[in-house]
Amino acid sequence: MEWGAGDWVRPVSAREGKEVSEYERQYEDGSDPRVLDIVNIPVLEPRPKNWQTENWLLDPELYWQKEGTCSWFDLSAFVDPVAPLWVNGYCTYHGLNDKIPLDSMMPVSSSLRLIRVERLELTVFRPGEAFGNCYLTISLGETYEGACYKLVAAVIECDRR
Repeated sequence: MEWGAGDWVRPVSAREGKEVSEYERQYEDGSDPRVLDIVNIPVLEPRPKNWQTENWLLDPELYWQKEGTCSWFDLSAFVDPVAPLWVNGYCTYHGLNDKIPLDSMMPVSSSLRLIRVERLELTVFRPGEAFGNCYLTISLGETYEGACYKLVAAVIECDRR
């Protein structure tokens, strides 16, 4: 299967939890994919689950292949349109609009988004380090205690070297 720029794919395994093992996600030389790698992932068939429509069963017998690297400057072409992140109005103790009760879930066409933020400050129960301009990959996670949660899957910072 071949996808184009901007198409989301979430590789999943055949295991009950759908997690991808370190072995299944490596290149032939044993190295791991990195954020911004352009990767050819051998897949067998679509495996959508609930709102995670981008799920594809990976072929565990074949290695992933690095095809190139996306530059920081090319990321803007892949940013999703500015819009609310699915449903808002439900919060965890330390979050704001970061959870969606299952009875409030609406049909979604994608559970993955790439957004650009001008400034990001991460807080982990105490003041965290502030980041400059960056991109975030946001995902709707699996169901947990009657809700699904909005998760930051990756923070992509500009390489300032």
